[in-house]
Amino acid sequence: MVAIQQASRRIENFTCVVLGGMSGMPESSTQLAEELVRQGVLVVHGAVPYCEVIEHMKHCHAGISLVLPIDLGFVLAFPRKLFEYIAAGLPVIVSDVPDMRRVVAQEQCGLIVDSSSPACIADALITFVRDGVKREEMAERSRRAAKFYQWANEAPKVTELYAGL
Repeated sequence: MVAIQQASRRIENFTCVVLGGMSGMPESSTQLAEELVRQGVLVVHGAVPYCEVIEHMKHCHAGISLVLPIDLGFVLAFPRKLFEYIAAGLPVIVSDVPDMRRVVAQEQCGLIVDSSSPACIADALITFVRDGVKREEMAERSRRAAKFYQWANEAPKVTELYAGL
């Protein structure tokens, strides 16, 4: 929430859209989120049918997939959301964790940030808003990567894994 607030102070008409609602945030973050909603900086939608998610993504500058460094799950994080953004042809902003870093660095389709640094996250958001050329280059790389990261390519790997058990 702090990163969104910081970005909104540096970019006129900045808006961040959250699909699926927000829960489990500390009180201070909840209060800040409510203030950002009142300001029109943050738009929060509850559960959204998948076909509508795709429509929302068509209007975004980037997809954001962040996990906080609070436990071992941080190191092992590999969210499906990352691949949904890539499939939608969005450049991504991701946490600096091994698997996410590997995909984004290999495909050069986004920015890798320290998820514990609101300033770092805000800078990445601002980069994609202000630098249309960089954003579009990374979006194109996401579209190319989407051809590789799809179920048709992954299914044989999963089948082979289970066959070996």
